[in-house]
Amino acid sequence: MARILRVGGQIMIYVWEMEQKQRRFEKQDVFVPWNPSPPSCSSACSRWVLGATWLRYYHVFKEGELAELINHHIPELRITHSYFDHANWCTSTEKTQVWKI
Repeated sequence: MARILRVGGQIMIYVWEMEQKQRRFEKQDVFVPWNPSPPSCSSACSRWVLGATWLRYYHVFKEGELAELINHHIPELRITHSYFDHANWCTSTEKTQVWKI
C-alpha cells in the first residue's frame, strides 16, 4: 500500500485485536472460519458449495503491534492517529516520502 500511495496520501488500516471479548484466540496466527453467502442464484451458483465453510489465515494483533510494524519497517509512512475501535486496532497514516527500495 505504501509503495503505490502518493506523498501526502493517507491509508487507514484496521486489524483484529487478539484480546477480543467475543472471540478467544489461542495464538496470533490462526485459521478463522469463513462462511460466504452464495450470490443470488444464477450461473454463479454452480461455483458455490452451499453451506461450505472455508478456513482463512489471519494474524491477530496485540496492542501497539501494528504501530510498531509501521514505525520500524515502513519509514515512508507517518502514523497520524492510532486507536481502538470495536475489537480492532486502527491506524491512520500519511505518506511523507517517496518509496525506497
